[in-house]
Amino acid sequence: MPVPVQALYGLAVSTAYGILLGGLFALMGLGLSLLLGILRIVDLAHGDFIVLAGYLSYAAMSYAGLGNPFFTLIVVVPVMFALGFSLQRLLNRVITKLHVVALMLLSIAFIIQNALLLVFTADYRNLAPDMSSTSVNLLFVRVPLAYLLDFAAATIVFITLYMLLKYTLIGKAIRAVPEDSLAALMVGIDPLLVYSYATGIALATAGTAGVMAGMTFEFVPSTGPDYLVIGLGVVILGGLGSLKGTYLGGILMGLAFTLSGFFFGSHYQAMIWYLIMFIFLVIRPKGLFGE
Repeated sequence: MPVPVQALYGLAVSTAYGILLGGLFALMGLGLSLLLGILRIVDLAHGDFIVLAGYLSYAAMSYAGLGNPFFTLIVVVPVMFALGFSLQRLLNRVITKLHVVALMLLSIAFIIQNALLLVFTADYRNLAPDMSSTSVNLLFVRVPLAYLLDFAAATIVFITLYMLLKYTLIGKAIRAVPEDSLAALMVGIDPLLVYSYATGIALATAGTAGVMAGMTFEFVPSTGPDYLVIGLGVVILGGLGSLKGTYLGGILMGLAFTLSGFFFGSHYQAMIWYLIMFIFLVIRPKGLFGE
């Protein structure tokens, strides 16, 4: 293959990888964005909840006989929703003290990390090693099957959340409370109950992200902070509290990650990633679609 053609093919492959991998990044940020938009808090344990979901999927496969990671979603998603709902019922007691909520979430992050370390040890896990090494044809390039499934899952979750918030009663209540909680209370909406549902939905989204991430990459109990940084970067780029911005921000961050590796080498990928976050915080702190 001639050098210019080979370079163009490499660019096309990197672009396809970036778009598809960006779906996973968006999935990691959607729940975080929802909590920022509704509760106005940064879930410092969000990355660890994603890792927890990965281990729940691993346990369901290993001990409950669910041989396919996708089948474990019927267990992981309801469990994560229940966990989020119950956790927020506790946080509601101090919801007006944001610094206390932040410290509690940080404590929960460390609890999850150490509990997973005790139960599952520090060995690397992967929910679908065969899928991670399988490639499929997408137009004229070959892409990892796991990346394609990540993008599909992110799109389905984004559309589901959008429809839920726009057309259902609980979704309208979730959108109403941050606009004017007193007015919502006057028409019979309990803001604290709405917060609990919102956190449950956010953690259910994190549960989906955990299963998909576990199918794509290896993970250990200490992987959570890496996922948190990815989610925060996506939210910063897309706009705080904007689901549409988070979805598009994930794709853009995926492109930035893969194209920076293509043009400058893998050693510069992380640096360019953080540089983009810094630039957006300086020149446009509300992100692409934030308010």
